[in-house]
Amino acid sequence: MKISVAMATYNGAMYIEKQLESIRGQSVSPDEVIICDDNSTDDTYSIIENYIIRNHLQSWKLYRNKTNVGYKRNFYIALKEVKGDIVFLSDQDDEWLSNKIETIMGIFCSDNRVLAVNSAVTLIDEFSEPLFNKPQKNYVNSNFLYTDKKLSELTDFDELYISKHNITPGCAMAVKKSIIDEFLCLYDFGIPHDWFLNLIASYKKGCFFLDKELIRYRIHSQNAIGSNTDLKKGIMTKDKDFRIEDFNNRKNALFILNNKYNCYDTREIIKLYDNMISFYDSPSVLKLFKLYRCDGYMELSKRKVKFWEIILALHLDWLVKMIVIRLQ
Repeated sequence: MKISVAMATYNGAMYIEKQLESIRGQSVSPDEVIICDDNSTDDTYSIIENYIIRNHLQSWKLYRNKTNVGYKRNFYIALKEVKGDIVFLSDQDDEWLSNKIETIMGIFCSDNRVLAVNSAVTLIDEFSEPLFNKPQKNYVNSNFLYTDKKLSELTDFDELYISKHNITPGCAMAVKKSIIDEFLCLYDFGIPHDWFLNLIASYKKGCFFLDKELIRYRIHSQNAIGSNTDLKKGIMTKDKDFRIEDFNNRKNALFILNNKYNCYDTREIIKLYDNMISFYDSPSVLKLFKLYRCDGYMELSKRKVKFWEIILALHLDWLVKMIVIRLQ
């Protein structure tokens, strides 16, 4: 099977060469690397261009968007160019373990059920030093994966689970080209691209988590999406309009896939999202009590989000935001 890597970049000059080195240093080399730069304003494009020339990487292709289109559309553009049977997604600022491609390809080759593989990650800081992330109850994989069941080395997750949670950052996943092809036809640029890919794979009973750390996932202030350690940023992203848009995007993705695959098992989850939208539109203690009685609510978000929803129900969010802004 031929192997592709699809990478999206934007203003990543500080870390991009380490990521390129970790891909070039794989024990099993990809057959092609497609890099799509989102019209960076720093030296990202020239660093990549020079790296490709300097290392004679003829199968590595670099594209540049004429305007900045955002990470979702940038990945979409990159995925349109891939030709491999298995496609690995890559961010611009992480570091892959040298056996990442080899290990994941072993999973695809040994199990025909597998359509998407999501590996575990370990966190690093700006200096590539390990970061400790205190485990939360029922969370594993650096708190990216919620589960109340014991994981085996390779665990499948169905559409009922994936409709509520993604399971690892997109840079830790690889998918079959058939999933990419369906994604390109269906994606509406609502939820993140990697979540939509996992949803497609889960509807087709092929979404798996590999409990092996194969990527060093960098946490820093410029992450587009990731494990948020900034208090002010964390509070502001719980803004009511932001959350309403998020739940509407989740609903729309499920509508698209339910219709495509004639599978309506996620209807109760859509109702839950409707209740979440109603709550954030006009928070109240009564609506919060109704949410607590909804199937799936307690596993939907981490504790800090549930705590924030209590603050919203009590109409104290203005006070908390004011305090956080003054403390930062």
